[in-house]
Amino acid sequence: MRAVTITAALLACAAPMPVLAQDTPEAATTELADRLGDPAEQQKLAMMLGVMSEMFMELPVAPLMDAVAQAQGEDAPATDPDATVRDLAGPGADRVSDEIAEKVPEMMQMMSGMAEGMGAMIPALEAMAEKMRGRIPPVN
Repeated sequence: MRAVTITAALLACAAPMPVLAQDTPEAATTELADRLGDPAEQQKLAMMLGVMSEMFMELPVAPLMDAVAQAQGEDAPATDPDATVRDLAGPGADRVSDEIAEKVPEMMQMMSGMAEGMGAMIPALEAMAEKMRGRIPPVN
């Protein structure tokens, strides 16, 4: 289940990447924070990830296991040819898409707060970088 949560978090981070093409870092982090904090964006991403997780759970595992074994130069373990990721994931697999739908908006809201914090830190980080440039001799 943790892998699903981590994957959902990473996808939530990647979804609003076009906002980073702003003129200034402050504008980019402000827009990123706004998009991550937007309930409509959160619901849209939660639904999309829920559907993607359901599709993932239905993937057949036998071809994947065969490919991994072949890449390692080994024989593939005996596997039910009709087995899916859901079958191997166990009894909690039926809750994955529901958990994603519940957790993605919460994670996006937290990331929105972090983006706001980063935006506030940018001027101080830029000033620190300038000081370091002046104190570190150039490397030849």
